[in-house]
Amino acid sequence: MRSKVILAVLVASFLVLGVFSLIRNTLGPSFEQKPSPSVPVFAEGPDSASWSRKTQMESGQEKMKTENGTNNQPEDSPKAQHQAYVESRSAELVELGMNDDPASFATIMGELENRDPDVRKAALQAAVQFGNRDAIPRLMDAAAQTDDAREKSDILKTIDFLKLPSLSETIAQNNAGAKRSAAKPSPASRPKSW
Repeated sequence: MRSKVILAVLVASFLVLGVFSLIRNTLGPSFEQKPSPSVPVFAEGPDSASWSRKTQMESGQEKMKTENGTNNQPEDSPKAQHQAYVESRSAELVELGMNDDPASFATIMGELENRDPDVRKAALQAAVQFGNRDAIPRLMDAAAQTDDAREKSDILKTIDFLKLPSLSETIAQNNAGAKRSAAKPSPASRPKSW
């Protein structure tokens, strides 16, 4: 019975994927980026459509790079150096979040007071990964000191997450509950007194 249900679910999922693929292939060009005025679009020749799409994609990528500040910036500019610092520090914090030592914990907690909001966000993620409830008082201080509503919300969510019981605690609670219920006689096994 179970195998029939699983088979039916698999067949239905393949059918849905097939329908989405068919729709995407049929309507594919309508989902592409609209041509920008600075990109020439040639209407003649068999390769003009593919060239036009490629050029549009390249111009979209260049636009994204310019908006992110990574294009037209020399590598030694202060903005590029700061971005490189933020990326490397964030990567370090993620690595520290996977450790289980007091030095890593202290470093993560110290970065909660960093001036850069991206580094503070990486420190929050590292605190979640580290999973130490000793971070809660420092996180509460950080939440009290910030004026940014989104950052405060992220900090409070991190605190709530750290307050959740771990898997080992949940298993221990379930085992303790099972032992207590096994020790108590069930009402059906108790002798009735008249």
